[in-house]
Amino acid sequence: MAGWFTESSGAIFMVIFLALYMKVYLMSSLVTVLFLGVWWGPAFLPQPVWFILKTLVVATFIIIPRGVYPRLRVDLLIKIGWTRLLVIAIANVFLTVILLNTGVLSAWGI
Repeated sequence: MAGWFTESSGAIFMVIFLALYMKVYLMSSLVTVLFLGVWWGPAFLPQPVWFILKTLVVATFIIIPRGVYPRLRVDLLIKIGWTRLLVIAIANVFLTVILLNTGVLSAWGI
């Protein structure tokens, strides 16, 4: 059993999953619009086909990791955030300050 799946069945279960996958498709279409050049592509396919293809590729890249990787418990995520990610973020701040003061980043105009 999968936790909250036991509490919903039938039409309610269908509506929940429809909303879940509509959210994935909407997010994929937004990524396509904002970052992948909307419907632009080679001329051998019509523009709406390019948009749908790009959206489905992005949706695939969203859905595959959800099915492959296990979900982590909330307490493990909090532990990772406080023990590893916070240390990396502080080190990033210090490294950025050092690079700014030494002039290494001036090649990029920063």
